[in-house]
This record gives sequence, structure tokens and C-alpha cells, in this order.
Amino acid sequence: MHNELDTETGRGMAEALRPTLLPLLEDPSVLVDEFIREFHNLQGYESAIVGEVDLRESNHRAVEYLIRTLLHASMPADLVDFPIQLGRKRARQGVPFNALSRAVRLNFSVLWRYIMAHNLPADELFLTYSAEFWKTLDLYVEDVQASYLDEANARGRNSAQLRDDLFRLLMLSGGGDRDAVRRLSASLGVDPGAQFRVVHARPGRDGEVLRLGQQLERQGIRAISHRFDEVAVLLVVVTDESRDFAAIRAVNQLDCSVSPVAHGVSQLPAAIEFGRALADVRPHTASGSYGMTLGWPRVLVSGMGRIGEMFADEVLSALLELPEAEREVHVETARVYLRTGSVGDTAKTLFCHRNTVVNRLNRIRELTEHDLSVPRDAAAFILALEYRGFEV
Repeated sequence: MHNELDTETGRGMAEALRPTLLPLLEDPSVLVDEFIREFHNLQGYESAIVGEVDLRESNHRAVEYLIRTLLHASMPADLVDFPIQLGRKRARQGVPFNALSRAVRLNFSVLWRYIMAHNLPADELFLTYSAEFWKTLDLYVEDVQASYLDEANARGRNSAQLRDDLFRLLMLSGGGDRDAVRRLSASLGVDPGAQFRVVHARPGRDGEVLRLGQQLERQGIRAISHRFDEVAVLLVVVTDESRDFAAIRAVNQLDCSVSPVAHGVSQLPAAIEFGRALADVRPHTASGSYGMTLGWPRVLVSGMGRIGEMFADEVLSALLELPEAEREVHVETARVYLRTGSVGDTAKTLFCHRNTVVNRLNRIRELTEHDLSVPRDAAAFILALEYRGFEV
């Protein structure tokens, strides 16, 4: 069990919350009732053997455990290992891992709302102690989840189910849960520091990625398939330069999205998120693998929201106000030049003289105050064009 809350801030929080929380140790029914009401909106417990009496009793004990932890109060002997007992019990009852995680977090959500409603000034309390409060949550959740996985493993759950739970735990923590990293690495049979290329299938084409994994395995390249958000994903282990080259060559033959290399199991959540973002913005006309080199502008633009509108206007408004024919020729010149970085290649592509290209680039600089030969200006122009729907 964790015990990392004996800090000056933790002790200050205990004193601030004592008047509100001590009465709940005598009668926690208001929190238990609220938990039960909200619990019935959660999904995942339907097939598990957990009755109403069990839920109430467990929540009563959870409330007492959490309050005593927050107040730095003494813990009865039968409550010391409560998170571990709860995790093991729910594993034996067949509660899905993600459903248990949601229920455990609901305990804290109900308690936090009660504290905010009964402590004034609430804003001051929130600013001072919210980080310490949620650190308590993280430690509690880690103990419940770790004991659940230990019990599930000991009871011989099949490896696919256990791997699913470990992946969920890793994704929930954003790769920050070192215990999840260690356990998942062992389950996958890889070193925690292993490097991965993450390949996302195109919607409806999972079979292609799965067949690619089988092909790579036959070549002696480790490829681990998994499903995230109903999409097949392939984790290709990078071991040496020759195998990596062979893997890249095979991946490039497939219509898919490929994340940057994840340096260690702890970076897999970020790589998977990046790969998903690339898959979401991949143009319908694209063929072969679609990675960061091609997709970074679209990924960034997809997250700009309303800021993107102002940004694109600031960069492009003067150019887009030109008469249609003049606007089209200057936008096309900018797009080709930004792809090639060469006046000569741009002239060849557009079937015009290089001086014509230079004149158009100068005109763009005069209108927008962006010199496309300057990397910073070029990057801004690429993002603005992508936001306005001009693929670069």
C-alpha cells in the first residue's frame, strides 16, 4: 500500500478538511447513497457477481478508507489493505478492469463534490489542495488496479484478456505508471526500453495490417497486433537497422498511418495517439504509408480549433482577397514551392520560367509579409494553407 501523503501540504489539507469529513466517519450514508445512484449509470458490472449489499458495504469501507487517508487518521487493522482486498475481490467476481477503474474514480468524484459543497471558500480550497487530493486518488487507484491484475493473473485469465487490461492501464496513465510499463513489457516479452513503430490500419481494412504483422514475423521482425478503439494497430519492434529497413519497406507498401518511433513502452500511448491523429487526417487520395513527414501540418491544424481561423486570416487574408485568377496562380505557386523548396523545380512543375516563380514569391512576400524561403515563415504558411483546405 502506498503512503506518500505525509507532506506539509498533505497535513494542511487534513486540517482544512477535518471539520467536514469527521462526521462522515460516523455516518457516510449520504456519500454511499449518491455513489449507488450514479453507479447505476456505469457500464461493465452487468455480467459480474456483485450485488447491491456488496456494493454498499464496499463503498462504505472505501469512504472510510479515503477519509482516514486524507485526514492522516489511524487506520483499523481490517482496513489497512482495503484497496488490495477490493481489487482482488472484483477480479474474482469477473468485473471488467475498465469498469472497476471507473467505479473507483467515482468514489473520489462523489467525495470531492461533497467537499466542494461544504467548504467555504471552495475556490481557495481547490487552488490549495486539489493536487494533493487527486494524488491520493492516483495512489488508491494504483493499489486497486495492481491487486486486480495480480489476482487475475494468478487465476489464469487468458493472456489476451490480461494484455487488454494492461494496455488500458498504460493508456489511462499516459505511460506514467511504471508498474504498468513493467507488467505490459513482461506480457509482450519485450524490454521496457524497446523501440516501436506503431502502424494504424485504415478504417475497414484491419486485415491488411494483421497480414502485414504475420509477414514481418516470418521475416524475424517482432510485430504485435492489438485493437485500440476498434481499429487494428501493429506495434513493430525496432531492433537493428537492417530489420528496421525491411519493416519500413514492407509498411510503405500498405495504405496505413505510421507514428514516429516510440522510445520505450512508456511512450506507446503518445505514439498510438499520434498514429490515430494521422489516420484521422489522412487524405482519401493518399496511397502507401502516411507518417509524420507528410501529416504533421494536418495533425497540428486539426487541434487548432478557433485559433486556426484567426491564424489563417492573419497569414493569408491579403493573398486570398486577390482576384480569383491571380489568387489561384499565387496559391498554387506557394503550394508547389513549399513542397519542393526549389524555384527551379517549381518552375518545371508549373511549366513557367523561374523568373516568373521568383516574381510570384516576391508578390506573396509583399502581400503577406511572409518570405517562403525563411523556414519560420514557410511553416506558418503551410499551416495556414492546410487550415484553409489547400493541401501542401
